[in-house]
Amino acid sequence: TKVYSVSISDINDSIREKRSFMVDIVSRENYLQQLDELQTTVYDIDIKCEDSNGIVNTKSWKICGRMGGPIANQMVYKEFEEEDSLKLIPWCGIAASIPHHGYVPENGRVYCFLPLPTETGLPVHINGCFELSLNRRDIWYGEDMGKKGSKKADWNKSLKEDISASLYAFLINEISQSVDPEVELLEFYSVFPIGNNTPPSWRNTVKSVYEELKEYPVLWSIQNCWVTANDAYYISHEIDEEMKKYIYLCLLKENKLLVDIPDNIAQGFIESGQLNIVSP
Repeated sequence: TKVYSVSISDINDSIREKRSFMVDIVSRENYLQQLDELQTTVYDIDIKCEDSNGIVNTKSWKICGRMGGPIANQMVYKEFEEEDSLKLIPWCGIAASIPHHGYVPENGRVYCFLPLPTETGLPVHINGCFELSLNRRDIWYGEDMGKKGSKKADWNKSLKEDISASLYAFLINEISQSVDPEVELLEFYSVFPIGNNTPPSWRNTVKSVYEELKEYPVLWSIQNCWVTANDAYYISHEIDEEMKKYIYLCLLKENKLLVDIPDNIAQGFIESGQLNIVSP
């Protein structure tokens, strides 16, 4: 009797190669010499779930993987030279359910190839070669801060704030290229990380994501084009409507690119030193 089934459709050779690229790289004899050549994969898959009543739910996912990051790589090189070394692999993967009309954000989990029970408060799932806690129910945060415990904590920090953060920003940009901003804009913005939704251990990751996003045009302007946060002007919702209309017209006359984004996303950009904000 079928209780539950999960299947992936449309798997082809290209996707198989991208899904196994981390293993392929690590298996090379000289893979450490290639770490500085940042390597990223991205692909889409559809996952179909069917329960015992025959009810089918299919979700489309965009998945990115990255091998290497400036901070993580340096830790790998240093650790490789030591005798009692940790086996560090600077790889992370991120999966996001592709936004659509009626989209509900995911409750993000952290994985070390298998899912861990703790949630990150992010709308994406993060998989990586993390060092795990003693009970293997979370990643290591330093219960034992001796030499090796400190290394484990630093390593997880590098995976979260070095590789994962830059990959998350890359993923958001990839998703922006496939959404219809006329009907799916709010759903798209729900893929962004929100600091207040995350536990303290993941808030620096959120900050790092917004710092990385400065490179990408991921904000939809009133002029109907994608713009970067540094080029965008945001009128604070604290301004009364009459004053907002006046400021709006003045900025348009100056050919400024205006964006209307959720306050919590605006706050993320502002805290990372981006976004031109007009406030009282």
